[in-house]
Amino acid sequence: MIKTKITKLIFGGQGLGRINGQAAMIWNALPGEEVAVTITKNKRSYCEGISTQIINPCADRITPRDRHFAACSPWQIMKPETENYWKLEIGREIYQRFAGIKVAPDLKIIASDECFHNYRHKMEFVFTENDRGQLSFAHSKRDSHQTEPLTECSLLSKAASRTAQAILDWLRQQKIPRRELKSLLVRSNQKGETIAALFVKKPRDFISFPALKDHWLGFYIFYSSPLSPANLISREIGHSGQDYLEEIIFSKKFRYGLSSFFQINPPLFQSAITDAAKFIQAQDKLVDFYAGVGSIGLSLQTANQPLALIESFPEAIAYAKQNIALNHSVNSRTITGAAENALDYITPDSTVIFDPPRAGLHPKIIKKILASEPAKIFYLSCNPATHARDLKMLLTRYRLDFLRLYNFFPRTPHIEGLAILTRNK
Repeated sequence: MIKTKITKLIFGGQGLGRINGQAAMIWNALPGEEVAVTITKNKRSYCEGISTQIINPCADRITPRDRHFAACSPWQIMKPETENYWKLEIGREIYQRFAGIKVAPDLKIIASDECFHNYRHKMEFVFTENDRGQLSFAHSKRDSHQTEPLTECSLLSKAASRTAQAILDWLRQQKIPRRELKSLLVRSNQKGETIAALFVKKPRDFISFPALKDHWLGFYIFYSSPLSPANLISREIGHSGQDYLEEIIFSKKFRYGLSSFFQINPPLFQSAITDAAKFIQAQDKLVDFYAGVGSIGLSLQTANQPLALIESFPEAIAYAKQNIALNHSVNSRTITGAAENALDYITPDSTVIFDPPRAGLHPKIIKKILASEPAKIFYLSCNPATHARDLKMLLTRYRLDFLRLYNFFPRTPHIEGLAILTRNK
C-alpha cells in the first residue's frame, strides 16, 4: 500500500503529497488527509494517482452526491466554503507566481450557495449499457478511456436532466442499438426550457419523434461521421420544434443555438457583468473579441454606444446578428473571422473585451495591443494560468484596476477570473 500525506490543493484540482521523494498529485484527496494511493502516471520528477482509501479524513470532507464524481466534478468531496477557499488561494498563487501581480489581500471569489448544484445548462452524454444490458448514458472514467454507466448528474439543471431522460426512454423504446449512437447534447435556460440534439453514427429513418412536452422546445437528430469529432454535423436526419433557446441577462435578451457558446452558469455570469459595467463609460468604443452570440458586449453596451462583435463560428455570428436586432442595438455590427485576424479593430481609442478559450490570447493579439495601446481592456478568463501569462505581458503598458475570481463551475477545480486594465498615462 502506497501512502502519502496531502498538504494542499493545486491548480488542476489534485491534492499535493510526496511519494518516494517525488511530488505526488492525487485525486480524491484533501489537505490534512493521509491517503492510500494507486499510481496512474509515473514520471521522472512527479507522479499522479487516485486515492483508494482515506486513512485519516479531514473535517472538510463530505460524501459526494454522484457515484461518477471523479469523472466530471472531483471537488464534490468538500464543503462549498472549503472549495471557495482553495479556489481563492490557488488563484492568488497563480497570479503572483506567473504574472508577478501583488494580489490585494482582499481579493474575492464570488460564489452562490444556490448555484453549487444543478447549475450546468449544457451537457453532452455518450452511451453505454448498464449492468442489465439497457442503453444508458455514460461518463469516461478519469485517466482512462473506459466508460461507466451514468444514472444522473447533480451538476446538470433539473430541466435538462428531465429532457435527457425522456430521450433515453424513447431510444430504449425504439430499440436503437448503442453501436449506432454517438452522443446526446442537451441544454436549458433559466426558465426551464430545453432543446436537444442526438448525433448518430449510422443514418436511418425515424418513424416517429418523442413528444415535446414540459418546456421541451426542440429535438434534432444529426448524422455525424464516426471519424469526426462527436458533435460535427454531416447532415440533418430530422427535427421537431426549434433549435434555439433564449436567456435574459438583466434587461437584455439573448438567443443561442444548439452548438453556439453561452455561459454555463448565468447567475454568476451576471455577477461578472455587474462588476465590469462599473468601469464602462458611455463614450467608450467597445470591441468584443471571441464574442460568441454577443452576450458580453451587448450586456455592457449602453444606449447608442458603438459596439463591434468579432466571432469566427458561423452559428454564433448568426445569433449575434439576431441578438443585435432583439435588443434594438442600433450602433452594433458583427465581424466574421478569427480574433487574431481582426487586429485592425484594436485601436488607441477602443475598449477591447476578451473572453478567449482556455489557451488564452493569441500572440498576435498581445503584440497588437502593445503596439496600439487601446484605452481599456476587459479580460474574462476560464484559465488562471494563461490569464496570468497574458496579464504579465500587458502590465508592461497597463495598470490593473480590477481583479476578481468567480466560481462559475462549482464542484470542479475550474476558476473564472476577470481583469480590467487601463492604459498607462
